[in-house]
Amino acid sequence: MEQTDPAQLGFDPERLERVLRAIDADVAAGRYDGVALCVARRGRVALRAHRGFADRTSGRDYTVQMRGWEPFPAAIGLGFFVRGEGVIPGFFGNLCSPRTFGGLGAGSTAFWVDPSRDLTFSFLSVGLMEDSYHLERVSRLSDIVVSALVD
Repeated sequence: MEQTDPAQLGFDPERLERVLRAIDADVAAGRYDGVALCVARRGRVALRAHRGFADRTSGRDYTVQMRGWEPFPAAIGLGFFVRGEGVIPGFFGNLCSPRTFGGLGAGSTAFWVDPSRDLTFSFLSVGLMEDSYHLERVSRLSDIVVSALVD
């Protein structure tokens, strides 16, 4: 869902920023591992944000710690992961639309739905692998699938 100017939906943008600052403070203080927040009115999104999701033991994202990757947004939706904007690591690859949503299993499964392209992807395999390697594998396959579209 595209984000709309909060003022057009009757929200005070400064007050919504205060909500984000309060959540950031709670995540930094260790009250939450992370937060996914969506504020919507009349079916339109005024604010969508993801905060935290770091490894509480080390205070760092696991892919930063294990693989040396740059930090990237968690993109946690309401029940599913969401693709979101930008060129970032993720099992959706980089060619799916920002509205794509899906789920990822423990190193062996994944699925996603790209409503903008009317496309669904499902991946099942046998055996487990560490999450970041599974994420890379499914990301490559997702980009191959989307690049195979001819219309």
